Amino acid sequence: METTPALPVFIIAEPCKEAQSGLHEILRRPLEDKTQKPMDVCTCTNLWPLLHKNPQAIVLLNVLLHDFNGEQTLLHIQKTWPQVSVIISNIYYSVTYVDMVNRGLACSYIIKSEALPSYYAKAVEACKQKTKYLTPETHLQLSSSINSETPLTEDERICISLTLQQKKPKEIATAINKSYWTADRMQKDLLKKSEKFGQFGLLGLAFHHRIITMEMVKGGMRQ
Repeated sequence: METTPALPVFIIAEPCKEAQSGLHEILRRPLEDKTQKPMDVCTCTNLWPLLHKNPQAIVLLNVLLHDFNGEQTLLHIQKTWPQVSVIISNIYYSVTYVDMVNRGLACSYIIKSEALPSYYAKAVEACKQKTKYLTPETHLQLSSSINSETPLTEDERICISLTLQQKKPKEIATAINKSYWTADRMQKDLLKKSEKFGQFGLLGLAFHHRIITMEMVKGGMRQ
């Protein structure tokens, strides 16, 4: 008889008690049937023993905990408990935190003031799948920092859109009415061009050039 896997432990690492209470209310539905009931800590000193007991936990981490800075905390977690998944939580946007996700120090980054319950649900799912998730607002902020004024051709725009939908060169070639080799080279060139903007660079380019919009992402084109 197969046993149901235990739900992961969820820890809210937040220095403000009022913020903890607010997060419990926001997270009630997103975490339903996905994790155990959240536990609260106010400092890293309190967080370490919980992670020692639960080395595969998911942590919603306010990077402004009193006794460590954000990067110190994430580096320590990654080195000591590599199976722990972290969702960075902060009140404002910073490319530093996007970079932390890019570097694998966290699975997700959520800006509190812009967060919808569905964002937390997607972030938790990313943690469970060991993938990464950035919110539409973060992608929009990221795209605004991309310095890419070179216009794209219509074929390149189509190629970016289809690549974000996980389409292969053969499908792109059909869409732009070009040979497979032309589509393959175009896709590789665009991916290489976007590399300098980090792992999420292609999506940033898509926002920057308005190939997709935040409303399209919220509507389900891409999570």
